[in-house]
Amino acid sequence: MVLATIECFNALKKTGVKITPAKLNFYFLPTVILAPIFMMTMNTQIAEYSMAKHTMAAKEELEVLEEQFRSLFINFGCDMKHFNEL
Repeated sequence: MVLATIECFNALKKTGVKITPAKLNFYFLPTVILAPIFMMTMNTQIAEYSMAKHTMAAKEELEVLEEQFRSLFINFGCDMKHFNEL
């Protein structure tokens, strides 16, 4: 999931989209640092309520986002190996 998210941010960056808020740029940290942080965060109730439950409630929205990212990956020649694994 971390690597797929990085692919998405890389695609946005490649198209010239500015990543905001700036604190989201932590996704560009090395994976060896980012993965443990992600693992600890995902094991919290905050993650359950702010991410998991929202994901389940916003299924249609996420399907639209998925298609938009697929188009970005294809149109800009971005790597999407990990994104496809999700």
